Amino acid sequence: LFTKLEARMRLIDVTRGIEKLLERLAAERTPSETVRLPFATPLTPVRDYLRARPTMSTTVDDLERFSGLTRFHLARVFRREFGLPPRAYQMRQRLARASRLLALGTPTSEVSYRCGFADQSHLTRSFREAYGITPHRWSSTFGASHRITGIAK
Repeated sequence: LFTKLEARMRLIDVTRGIEKLLERLAAERTPSETVRLPFATPLTPVRDYLRARPTMSTTVDDLERFSGLTRFHLARVFRREFGLPPRAYQMRQRLARASRLLALGTPTSEVSYRCGFADQSHLTRSFREAYGITPHRWSSTFGASHRITGIAK
C-alpha cells in the first residue's frame, strides 16, 4: 500500500514539475515570436499576408522575401496547398470583396476603385471570367434591393 501511494505522489510531483517548466518557458518566450497553430502550414503566413492586402499590388519578390522560399518552390507548394498560385489567390480575394460590395449596392465604379482594379472594365473582365456574369448582373441578382423586396430585377 505504501509503495502504491509513494508511486502516485511521485507522479504528481513529476506533473507539477512539468507544469512549472512550461510556465517558465512561456514566460521567457518573447512576444514577437510567431505561434504556429497545430493545423497551420508554413504557407499560412503567406496566405494571411495576401488576404490582408487584397487590393495592394504584391510582387513575387515580396512573397519570396516574406516566405523565405524561392519563387518557383513558393508557387508550386502554394498552388498545391490552396488550389491557386499566389497571384490568382489574391485576385480571388479581390473578387470576393467586390462581390460583397456589389451585393450591398455599391456602384461598380466605386467597387473597382476600392478593390484595386485598374478600372471598371478590368473589374468586369475579371468578374465575368471568375463568376460567369457581369458585376452589374451580380448586383441586380444578389443586391440589397433583391433581398428587401424579394424580387429579382
